[in-house]
Amino acid sequence: MSQTETEINKNEKRIQLERLLAKVETHFEVMHDSLSSVERLSGQDGKESEIKILADSCGDHSVRLKKVFEDMESLYN
Repeated sequence: MSQTETEINKNEKRIQLERLLAKVETHFEVMHDSLSSVERLSGQDGKESEIKILADSCGDHSVRLKKVFEDMESLYN
């Protein structure tokens, strides 16, 4: 592989990594917001269904986050 091809490959990986890091940030923000809402709603009567929805959302985002980390790892394998 020529030096130019190597540089292009490195730049492509850097761009992919930046995109993946943006996804990580988004998933963490959503999870943080959901957990903050759960904390705020806990103990309030009639809020169990809302809490369940928020908890399910956190679970979904944690699965997606795991996939993003796997994608990040695959960039360097």
